[in-house]
Amino acid sequence: NICSHGRDSARAESWIKQMLKEGIKPSCVTFGSVIDACAKLGRLAEAEDWVARMKDYGFEPDRVIYNTLLNACSKAEDGEKAQHWLQEMLKHGIKPNEKAYNSLIHVHGRSGHLEQAEKWFHAMGASGCPADVISYSSMIFASARFGNLDRAEAWMQEMLNAGLDANVICYNTLLHACARQGDHIRGVYWM
Repeated sequence: NICSHGRDSARAESWIKQMLKEGIKPSCVTFGSVIDACAKLGRLAEAEDWVARMKDYGFEPDRVIYNTLLNACSKAEDGEKAQHWLQEMLKHGIKPNEKAYNSLIHVHGRSGHLEQAEKWFHAMGASGCPADVISYSSMIFASARFGNLDRAEAWMQEMLNAGLDANVICYNTLLHACARQGDHIRGVYWM
C-alpha cells in the first residue's frame, strides 16, 4: 500500500511477484494496491492487466477496484473504457457511487464530450446518487474549458441552488473563463 500511495507501481508489482515466487497467495487488498498505483499514474492497460491477474487468483473486483479503474480511465482520458467498466460494475451487481459517476463526468467533460458528461451527471441523480461539489466542478470546468461561459455559470448557480458550497476550484474556473473572454464585469460578480 505504501508503494501505491507513493505512485510506484513497478515497486508494488515487484512485491507481488516476490510473494508469488515465495508461494504466498496475494490478497484482494494486495492486488488493489498495485491497481491503484497503476491508476494514479494513468497506466490504464497495466491496471486492467492486474485486474485480470486478480481474477485468475479467484478474486472478483469490488466497488473500490471498479472505482480505481474508472479513475485510471479518467486520467487516461478514455471515456469508452470508463463506460465499459461502469457496465461491468453494473453487470456484477455493484451499484455505482459518487466516485464512479464523477469519474465518468470528469473524463467526458475533460475531453470535450459535454453531452456525455451531462448524460452521466443526470444518470447519477436518477440512480439516487446525489451530485456533489466534485460533480458540479467537473461540469463547470468542462463548460468553461470549451468556451461556454453561460453554461459554466448555469452549473455554478445550479450547485449553489442545491445548497452546496462552491470551492475555490469552482470560483477560479469561472474567473479564468471570464478573463479568457475578456468579460471583467462577470468576473467581478464571481469574486
